[in-house]
Order: sequence, then C-alpha cells, then structure tokens
Amino acid sequence: MPSPAREELLNLPTTFALPEATVKRLIEVARTLLDTSLDFQKLLRVPRAERKLGDGVAGERGNCS
Repeated sequence: MPSPAREELLNLPTTFALPEATVKRLIEVARTLLDTSLDFQKLLRVPRAERKLGDGVAGERGNCS
C-alpha cells in the first residue's frame, strides 16, 4: 500500500549510523504499519490460540490482541 511514510522509509540510506530523529520516526511508522496490518495481527493471535481479534487465551474477553 503506497503511502508517504512508506516511501520516506524506503528511501532511507542503508547505514548503521542513523540520526536519532530518523530512528524514532522509523519506530513510529513501523508501529503504525504493524498495528494496521491484518496479516500481522493474525500472526500475533496464533501463539495465543485466539480465534478472532479481541479474544484472549481460551476465549477470555477484555484481553487486548
């Protein structure tokens, strides 16, 4: 999915020395992308045996997933 944030991150140079502000931005955007990725959210549920988003282990309610 094209987005300005994705394009910004794809254009970062490959280096082991990034400015602190860039690292913070990278973490911020990565968090947003993972939080909005249905595939990633499904992956998180597998080890906890959750049937659907919002169900906790063994179907407990109120557990965030």
